[in-house]
Amino acid sequence: MKVFTFYSPVEGKREREERELIALWQRSWEAQGWEPVVLGYESLTFDDEINAMVEKFKKLPSINRLNLDYWCYLRWVAVAQQGGGFMSDYDVINYSFQPHEPGPLTTYDRYVPCLVSGTQTEFMRAVRWFAEQKVGWLERFFPRAHTSDMLILKEHESEFQQLSACVEYLVPGWETAPTVHYCNRVMKPIDLMPRHQHIERLRPLTATPPAAA
Repeated sequence: MKVFTFYSPVEGKREREERELIALWQRSWEAQGWEPVVLGYESLTFDDEINAMVEKFKKLPSINRLNLDYWCYLRWVAVAQQGGGFMSDYDVINYSFQPHEPGPLTTYDRYVPCLVSGTQTEFMRAVRWFAEQKVGWLERFFPRAHTSDMLILKEHESEFQQLSACVEYLVPGWETAPTVHYCNRVMKPIDLMPRHQHIERLRPLTATPPAAA
């Protein structure tokens, strides 16, 4: 069973450190029986429908680093073009989350898309939500116009399944959760950067469980 992540360089992020974190992500998922696959911009195929959506993504406002939210929209397209399945941020470390078949669109930490699964059709359903988003619609929540795949999912959260198999670092239950999200927003303020140098000390990786007889 494949699990996909998406990486394209973002200005201001050190590529060597991001690559080291991706390598740790790969090791953790391999240890639980998955085949981790890293997608990027070069993985995408553009037809008329996708090109039209991409133009809409480019118009969505963002307060984040250049292209960060744009890549977040495109990763959904990339996974859909792979046939759907499981999509993980590369700062989500796997401790006991086992391979299983994807079904309806599912998130594993509320509406946060750090770990998502679904069929190809279900991924494209989310992609169309992003393309339909109105520019500046979420301005009331921020100093200036901003939106993201996470915020758009929140507006549609009654339309997909939410499970609790991914817990953000330091949120109660992270020590025993099947997967843990070591997000930059939490790690940077407490001086745990670069993240790949600290994660295994915080919680060591677990080996692949024995196969069922």
